[in-house]
Amino acid sequence: MSVLVFAKNSILLQNAFPVPVLFITTASPSFFPPSFHLYSFFLTIVAKTLSTGFCFPSIFLEQFFSSYLIHHPLSISAEYRLKMPLEYTPLSQLNSSSQLNSSQKERKIRVLVSRVWNYYSKNKPEVVLGMEAILVDEKGERIQASVKQKLIKKFGRDLKEGEYLDVMNFEVLGNNGDYRGTRHPYKISFIWTTYMKTSEQIPNLSRFNLSPFSRYFISVQC
Repeated sequence: MSVLVFAKNSILLQNAFPVPVLFITTASPSFFPPSFHLYSFFLTIVAKTLSTGFCFPSIFLEQFFSSYLIHHPLSISAEYRLKMPLEYTPLSQLNSSSQLNSSQKERKIRVLVSRVWNYYSKNKPEVVLGMEAILVDEKGERIQASVKQKLIKKFGRDLKEGEYLDVMNFEVLGNNGDYRGTRHPYKISFIWTTYMKTSEQIPNLSRFNLSPFSRYFISVQC
């Protein structure tokens, strides 16, 4: 729940969470946003993300106010950014989103992008239907991640092999596709509100999952 209060020469945005968050700006819009529902939706997304502790470099709201703000962007100062309160969830502990309540779905993972590939239409080989990736956490656990076609432009540029990422707000579904890139019973599905950013490197972690030859060697006695 978010509360927006218009005051003289200022706007107060307060999020109703256990730890109150207060943002103060110095712009004075001439009228309410053209679409209250659109603005309400925007506030909900911002509040949900802030409540989990993810930080925005700056949040620009000019498109929701008068044309005055086109030349005078309204931003939330980094001074008021929150630290991330959530602990990282091991990939081994991820289970289906349908089994969790809303408060449990704000999960955060730190991973290395091991492998990324596109998959194409059988009838139109030039048409990309989506992206798939293999993610690895600090314990070496692996999980497959999917990005639908309509979200490739949003996430494709940052989802690169060898990148270390913090990822939050995603769906976890059963790993029941035609191609299973890992043995994990579940897979991650990126959604529009998924948030990811570059993270620190995870020490002593390899993109590759190597196994000793003896594991697959079969001795034959004649």
